[in-house]
Amino acid sequence: MPVVTADSAARPMLVVLDDDPAVGRFVSRVAESQGFDVIAHTCAAAFGRDGRVAGASLLLLDLDLGHTDGVRVLRDLASSASTVPVAVTSGSDDRLVGIVEQIGRSYGLRMAPRLPKPMRPKQLRSVLAYARTASDRAAECLSTYEELHRALISGEIVLHYQPKIDLRTGMLSGCEALARWLHPERGMIPPGEFIPIAEQTGLIVPLTRVVLDVAARQAAEWRAAGWQARVAVNVPADMLTDLELPDRIRALLARYGLPGEALSIEITESEAARDLLNAMDVLARLRLMGLGLSVDDFGTGHSSLVKLRDLPFDEVKIDRSFTARIEEDPHTRALTRATIQLGHSLGMRVVAEGVETQAASDWLKRSGCDVGQGYLYG
Repeated sequence: MPVVTADSAARPMLVVLDDDPAVGRFVSRVAESQGFDVIAHTCAAAFGRDGRVAGASLLLLDLDLGHTDGVRVLRDLASSASTVPVAVTSGSDDRLVGIVEQIGRSYGLRMAPRLPKPMRPKQLRSVLAYARTASDRAAECLSTYEELHRALISGEIVLHYQPKIDLRTGMLSGCEALARWLHPERGMIPPGEFIPIAEQTGLIVPLTRVVLDVAARQAAEWRAAGWQARVAVNVPADMLTDLELPDRIRALLARYGLPGEALSIEITESEAARDLLNAMDVLARLRLMGLGLSVDDFGTGHSSLVKLRDLPFDEVKIDRSFTARIEEDPHTRALTRATIQLGHSLGMRVVAEGVETQAASDWLKRSGCDVGQGYLYG
C-alpha cells in the first residue's frame, strides 16, 4: 500500500515501481528518513492509474518487472510528456542499463543517476539528494518561466548586435542579433541564464519570434539611415519544422518594408538535420525569398557534409572552439583551413566565430576566411 503522511503537500514525493515488495519496504524506510513521502507499486497497471505520479520528485523504476519491462514504462512516460526524473534500478549488466538510460534521454525524459541491485542505503540517499536538488531547480525554473513569459509580453527582451567584419577590407559587413533580458529588478540577464529555461519550457519559439520582430525593426531603421547590411538571428530546430515559418517571415518583412536580403537565419549544426524533409521545404522557401541561411557552430555536430549537401545554406560559421586554438594547435589550423576551402568550393561565405586576438584574425585572413566575429571586434 502507498505510504503517505499528513504533511504530504510540503514534502517531496518518491514513486517506486518494483515488483518486489521487500524493495518497496526498504526504499520507503530510507526515503522517509530523508523527508520523502513514498508511493510504492508492485504492478505497472496500478502505477499507470496513479495520478500523483505527475507531482513526484523522482520515479525509481526497476527494469526487470514481472509482467512488463522498464523500457515499455519509459515509452509510456514519454507519451504522457512526463517531466518526473527517472532513476532506473536493475541487476542487469551496466552496458544494458546504460542503453536503457540512453533510450530514456532520447525520448526526452529526465534521467537521474542509476541505482544497482541490490542497492545500499548510501547509494539510495545519494539519488534522493539529487532528486531534492532537481526539485528545487524545477521550482526555480517555474518561477523564471513565469517571469520570462511576462518579459516577452512587456518588452523586456532587448537585442545587442555583434558585428561581423569583412577580413579583406576591415569593414563592417553585417551583425548578429543577441538576446538579452532587461529585468526590472535584476538588471541585464545574459542569455546563458534564460535561453536554457526557454528551451526547457517551450518559450524558445515565442522568444525567437520576439527577437525576429525586434531585429527586423532595427534593420529597417538602419536601412533608412543608409546601412544595408544583413542582421542575423538564431532560429531553433523547433521552428524549422513549422511549414508556416516562411509565410510568417514574409509578413514580417512586409510589415517593416524590408527585402529578404535584410535578414539571415542561423541554424545550429546539431539541429539542422532534424526532420530533414520539412527543413528542406522551409529553408528552400526562405532562400527563394532572399534570406541568408547560415549553418552555425560548424564542426561540432554530426553528418556535417550531408547538411551542406542537402540544405540550401549560403554561409558556414566555424565554431569558436576551433578559432580559440588556431594559434597553438596545428591540427586545428589544418581543420579550419580545410573548412574554409570546403565552404568556398560549395560557393558559401565562411565566418569564423569567437575571434579574440589580432593574431587569430590575421591567420584567418591569410587562410582566406571571409568574415570574423568575436570580442576582438565588438
